[in-house]
Amino acid sequence: MRECDVLVVGAGPAGSIAALTAAPHCDVVVLEKRAHIGVPKQCAEGTSEAIFEKLGIPLSPKWVSRKIEFARLISPSRIAVDLKDERVKQLKFGYVLERKKFDKALAELAAKKGAEFYLRTQYQGLKREDNHVVIKARQFDKDLTFKARIVIAADGLMSRVAKDFGIDSTTKLRHLESCCQYEMTGMERESCIELYFGNEIAPKGYAWVFPKEGDVANVGIGILPTKAEYPAKYYLDKFVSWLGLSGTVVEVNAGGVPVGGPLDQTYDDNLLIAGDAAHMANPISGGGIHTAMLSGKFAGETATRALESQSTDKETLSEYETRWKADFGRELDLSLKGRFILEEFTDEDFDATAKWMNEKGVGQLGALDLVKFALKRHPKFAIKFASFLTS
Repeated sequence: MRECDVLVVGAGPAGSIAALTAAPHCDVVVLEKRAHIGVPKQCAEGTSEAIFEKLGIPLSPKWVSRKIEFARLISPSRIAVDLKDERVKQLKFGYVLERKKFDKALAELAAKKGAEFYLRTQYQGLKREDNHVVIKARQFDKDLTFKARIVIAADGLMSRVAKDFGIDSTTKLRHLESCCQYEMTGMERESCIELYFGNEIAPKGYAWVFPKEGDVANVGIGILPTKAEYPAKYYLDKFVSWLGLSGTVVEVNAGGVPVGGPLDQTYDDNLLIAGDAAHMANPISGGGIHTAMLSGKFAGETATRALESQSTDKETLSEYETRWKADFGRELDLSLKGRFILEEFTDEDFDATAKWMNEKGVGQLGALDLVKFALKRHPKFAIKFASFLTS
């Protein structure tokens, strides 16, 4: 039996940052079911510039694929709104990463701080024993047993670890976005992320083009399957044709993203839940790298302090939820409300919004402007916008 202070299940950004944060202070073990960390990639690979400053992680050309200068929003009738005005530059759009290299680099940083990684190791189950947790796992054809004081669940959507602790991590189909993405070559694009809206393009979701190094780009789509007639791949192929993209597909990725907001409870006795396992993806964008890394940091710090105080009960570990809610909880809450508003938009509403944003000037927009526009467009949107922006 391998005994440790903290056992992390999952070596994605949340798990590796948790290990990186805790390893200098205690004995940390990380279990990862894949043989290659970061493979296959799980998303469009975009994230903000601010997160690296906040975490103190130096940017590396090894895993930064492209710096993003601005964003472009495109309506169903191809009305483009460019978010590159001087007045919105403070948004710092960030980077498109090379996730296969980035995820591995985070794990390497954690390993250098002392975390021990077990790759190709499948979590099997757990039980509490004498204020510890005994974890069963299997590496290739060998059964392994670990004993930890705190478990950090970073095992992704439908977290099995959370379930085994008695926390319901099931995502309702109503709040599960289905995504499909092609990595394509022969794609010369500007250094901007392109987001395409419209119910014909992506039912209750959106499509995207994220440029990477050279002539490579991620072209993908996210839809709500409960509101769509066909699978995500059907709409992606239709989108590629609609844009007239002639690049070559060199990689296909598909999966689900929880967009219903975070779990009601992200901690328990001996347990912290981070990243996608805690459903921390942004409900509008589906992006989760930013919140995964921040939650991993808070989980690692909370675990360290709990161990120092010799208390790993849920009252002590509740500090974790207090911290992440104070940092990005309101962002997720407002994004969820915003998503419900956008789901009611028709293609005509998207076109009208794009025209209005261009006429008004993106940098001039304020909450009152949005409410006035919504009232003019349709009274029901005014009520929704008002409650969304004042909550």
